[in-house]
Amino acid sequence: MLFGLASLFLGVSCAQPARRNVRIDGRGFVLQDSGKPIVLAGPNVVVKGPPYLPHVSGETICRDEVNEQCKDVGTCSSCQTFNQADVNHIKSLGWNFIRLGVVWAGAQPRDEDALDPDFIQRLHAVLNLTDANGIHVMLDNHGDMVGSAGCGNGVPMWFQQKAAP
Repeated sequence: MLFGLASLFLGVSCAQPARRNVRIDGRGFVLQDSGKPIVLAGPNVVVKGPPYLPHVSGETICRDEVNEQCKDVGTCSSCQTFNQADVNHIKSLGWNFIRLGVVWAGAQPRDEDALDPDFIQRLHAVLNLTDANGIHVMLDNHGDMVGSAGCGNGVPMWFQQKAAP
């Protein structure tokens, strides 16, 4: 049951994982090849509901709007895409990194000993896009308020129902 999720975060899969270009050295990040320090800067890319990962389609940049005013009137908007236009925008700001939210409820939505193939396809599409453009990625095992049973995201509903029937 938990093997599928563990394999996602440990990089175990049928395909050979891409070599990462940054590693941790002490309290900082360094480039793998040269050992030179690197400062990672960029946005969070998190889809907090189904499908839990962005699609790489589209030709316009994401324009999330989440602030106190939109929360008060219910007009907040959040992106469901992360595409080449977003990458170009990130790079134009001098950024080189994204923190990509990876949500267990999306990776394993059913009580099966397998990961959701659509989720894996979207994950690989985002990683292929960032790799092709020299954008570094930190996978964030994301969860707000533990899971969907608490009006958040993270732990899948099927697991929460087992844990607290």
